[in-house]
Amino acid sequence: MLSVFIIDNEYASRIALTDLLEQHGYRSRSFSNVSESLEQIKSNDCDLILTDLKIDDVNAIEILKAVKQLNPNVEVIVFAEYGSIESAVEVMKLGAFDYMLKPVDSEELLIKVERALERKRMTEEIERLQEQFRKEYGLDTIIAESEEMRNVLHSVSRVAGNDSPILLQGESGTGKELIARAIHSSGRPGKSFVPINCGAMPETLLESELFGYMKGAFTGAKINKKGLFEEAHGGTMFMDEIGDMSHATQVKLLRALDFGEIRRLGSNTPVYVDARVVTATNKNMESLVESSGFREDLYYRLNVISITIPPLRKRKTDILPIAQHFLKVYSFKMRRDVLRIAPEARQLLLKYDWPGNVRELENVIERAIVLAQYDAIFPDDLPSSLHSPQPDILRQAISGKWSLKKLEKEYISSVLNECSGNLSEAREKLGIARNTLWRKIKEYEVS
Repeated sequence: MLSVFIIDNEYASRIALTDLLEQHGYRSRSFSNVSESLEQIKSNDCDLILTDLKIDDVNAIEILKAVKQLNPNVEVIVFAEYGSIESAVEVMKLGAFDYMLKPVDSEELLIKVERALERKRMTEEIERLQEQFRKEYGLDTIIAESEEMRNVLHSVSRVAGNDSPILLQGESGTGKELIARAIHSSGRPGKSFVPINCGAMPETLLESELFGYMKGAFTGAKINKKGLFEEAHGGTMFMDEIGDMSHATQVKLLRALDFGEIRRLGSNTPVYVDARVVTATNKNMESLVESSGFREDLYYRLNVISITIPPLRKRKTDILPIAQHFLKVYSFKMRRDVLRIAPEARQLLLKYDWPGNVRELENVIERAIVLAQYDAIFPDDLPSSLHSPQPDILRQAISGKWSLKKLEKEYISSVLNECSGNLSEAREKLGIARNTLWRKIKEYEVS
C-alpha cells in the first residue's frame, strides 16, 4: 500500500486529509511538526508528502530541501493559505510536484496525489532500467583479460562521460557495438541507444532512415516519419560501417554534428536534436579520405576521439574466457548441460587465428553445444577449419601444385571467408571493384 505523510499544524486539516486518503486506499500518517516527520522519513518508506507552506517557523522550502536530501524520489505537494507566484515558483524549482491553495478541493487533490505517485513509480522504473542496462552493457560486462582490451576499456572509461563524437575502429566481429553500448550506458544511461548499419541499405533509404521524411516527399511516403536522429534525442546514435556512407548523406551528417540540426526529406524546417554520435568502421578511414571516398571535414568531426579494438588473434588470453562466457549463455538458452571445454578443444581454440574474431568464436561455441554428446566440448564438436590450419597458398602455388586460376579462386574464397561474406569489406581487401568481385565469384563458382 502506498504511503502518504501529511505535515500540517492544523488538527482539523490533518484529520480531514487522513480520512480522505484512507478512504481511497492510501496508508497515511500525519504530523504537526517538521522534525518528527523527517525522523519518520529516515526510518520508514514514504511515497508522497503533503505539507503546508509554513509549519511553525519552518517553511516548505526548508522541508523540501531536507526531504530531497533524505530521498530524492519522494514527491511533495505544497499547500498554501495565501500563496504567491514567487513562492510557487521557488518550491517547484526545488522539486515539488505541485502547489495548491487552501481550501483544497478533494477531487483535485486525489487526482494530483495519483499523478505524483505515478511520477514516482516512473522515476524508480527508469532507475531500475538504467541499473539493468549498466549490468548488461556496462564496462564490467566486457571480458578483458588481455592488456590490449584493458587499455581499450580504460580509454572508454575516460571518454564516456563527455559528449564528443567517438570513432571505433577494428575488424568485423571485434565487438564494436558492444563497446558503443558500454559508452552509452556510462554516458547517457536510461536514454535511447539507436543503432544503424550504414552499409546495409541503399543511399536514399539510409537518408530517410537517419533524418526522417514528410508526407509526399517521395512515392510511398504516406505519413510524416521521424528519423533515427530524432529517436536518439537525448541518447546515443550508433552508426556502424560509416565508411560506406554516400557523399550526399555525409554532408547532412556533418551539419547534424556541427549544429545539432537535421531536416526531414521534403521539409525546409530544421529540427534540433541532442544525440551523441558514436561511429564504427572496419575500413582504413585515412586511406578513404586520401582517395576522396570520404569527406575530410566529416572524418575529423567523427574522429575527435578514436578507439581501436584489437582483433582476437592479437589478444589470445581473451579467447578462453570469452568462449566460456558463450558456453554458459548458449547452454542455458538451449537447455543443455554442456559445462566445460575439454583441454584438447581448448588447445584448438587457442591455436586458431579467428579471422571472424569474437563473432566467429560465438558461432563456433554455439555450434559445438548443438553437436556435443557429453557434458563437455571435445575436438570432434569443433569445425574442421580449427583442426587443419589454412594452407600456405603462396608456397603451394610456387611449388607448381596450383595454377594461377586456382590461386586466385582460393585467395578470393579465403578473403570472403575472413570477411564473413561481407562483399564491401572483401572488395576493399582484394583491391578490386565490386562488379569485378561479382564476376569472379560467378566465374569460379565461389560460395
